[in-house]
Amino acid sequence: MWKLTILLLIAVVHRTVVADLYDGAAHVKVLTSETDFKNDVLSSDGIWLIQFYDDKTKSKGFAPQFTKLAEVLRGVYNLGAVDTTSEEGKKIVKSYKVISYPTMYIFADDKAKPQKYKGEKEAQSIIQGLLDQTLSMLQTRTEAVGGFDKSSSSSSSSSSSSNNKKKGAKNNASGVVDLKASNYQELVLDNNAVSLIAFVAPWCGYCKQLLPEWDEAAQKLYGQDVLIGVVDATAEQELAARYGVQGYPTIKVFPGGKKTHSDAKDYEG
Repeated sequence: MWKLTILLLIAVVHRTVVADLYDGAAHVKVLTSETDFKNDVLSSDGIWLIQFYDDKTKSKGFAPQFTKLAEVLRGVYNLGAVDTTSEEGKKIVKSYKVISYPTMYIFADDKAKPQKYKGEKEAQSIIQGLLDQTLSMLQTRTEAVGGFDKSSSSSSSSSSSSNNKKKGAKNNASGVVDLKASNYQELVLDNNAVSLIAFVAPWCGYCKQLLPEWDEAAQKLYGQDVLIGVVDATAEQELAARYGVQGYPTIKVFPGGKKTHSDAKDYEG
């Protein structure tokens, strides 16, 4: 009798632990039923990153990283989680090729054919995977509407460049924005765009390695509501000190919408 009671107690505790894995994760949508999954994910126009997880060590170990990722990507991508040890979770996961946990799928335009994420389970790699799917989706949508008038696009680009010059911003050829104390408030804090800011030093070897990747990111995100910026921390020491910059490069991520300095999050790629 006691053996059965203890086993039942262990089962209850076990279920509680699994259910609590993403409790308090404000930006991770825990999908607890097929109805939720259909309404929130499959019927959505947005991009979803869905993690199928179980109660084992690897899933538990990945949870803090996934929670941080959801906070950084809020307002840009939707992150959801499915507990495959629950009865409803088992029904959902049956539709996908999941043989180990945690496993992630990216649901872009064609929700019936999501892409299984096969990269490393680290923030930088996951974000790159999402960006690749975003670019593919945008290309498909652009082709579907017959493309854009290049002359109009060129005019718009020239206008945007002109506006940045008026604001005191110097845009590199790639689209990376040089930020200073004089234009930081307007271009970053008062800007609704998601902002990725690298604080660098001219003599820093790691910074020199980062800048080509920063240029590439700006090119890939061109035309989207994202600002890729760089601050020379040796020239803008007061601005760097406000964010506690002590080493180079230091990357700060701001969510979309109006911002304050305290909204900055450390990028841990």
